[in-house]
Amino acid sequence: GGVMYSFSSRGPATDGGYWLVGARHGRDLPDIFANVRWSGPHALADTVGNIPAPRSHVLCDTLWDVDTIDDHRRLAGLRARVSRSRS
Repeated sequence: GGVMYSFSSRGPATDGGYWLVGARHGRDLPDIFANVRWSGPHALADTVGNIPAPRSHVLCDTLWDVDTIDDHRRLAGLRARVSRSRS
């Protein structure tokens, strides 16, 4: 049989992008990142559109990711709260 591409976007991000892409066979990856409109609401859809058939695409929970300085500040604040709660 042919190659079965099995991809998993391990959760779309709240901004339309994603925080991780996994592939079953990395050597079989086409250029899934070609012509992706980054840092916007189309990044995930553009990437998924580049996955050749046959496709197996699984989405997990939506999370936020760190793209901007404000996102970094948010992450730093969360890390500080977790650190204080463990003390």
